[in-house]
Amino acid sequence: MNRWFVVIVAYIISLPCFANPAFAGQHEPTRQSAQLSQILLYQGFVGENIGKDICYSISADNRREFQNIIDRHNLRIRGMYTAIRCNGLTLLQFAIIAEAADTGLLLTRNLPIRLILEHDNNGHSILEWAETTGYGNSPIIRAIRERS
Repeated sequence: MNRWFVVIVAYIISLPCFANPAFAGQHEPTRQSAQLSQILLYQGFVGENIGKDICYSISADNRREFQNIIDRHNLRIRGMYTAIRCNGLTLLQFAIIAEAADTGLLLTRNLPIRLILEHDNNGHSILEWAETTGYGNSPIIRAIRERS
């Protein structure tokens, strides 16, 4: 699905009316490019819903639904972890706050430890974040400590 999305975006950008604003008045978009832009908007809408579904399944600690979303949309946990934020937090931070131990432990087992221990936007690793916010005794943090 992502490959087609990139191809569609590349095609739309290559059209003269989108590539150069000077051509905007001289070249009318074709019916085909209008259909492609609708597909592009639909793809973005679907992506937003997938992100919401993932955050919801984490907050509900529904590991089965979380895995079904991943399988249904052919997602990789590693790519998802870096791309999706729930309430401005990483998926692991959100799982810790939501006390979603099953889903958080699944993420902990499937993510590379170097990715988990990377510093977030605030410059803190997840272990530092957990200690400063009072979540240092979370089962997810204990599993991260065991892996590192």
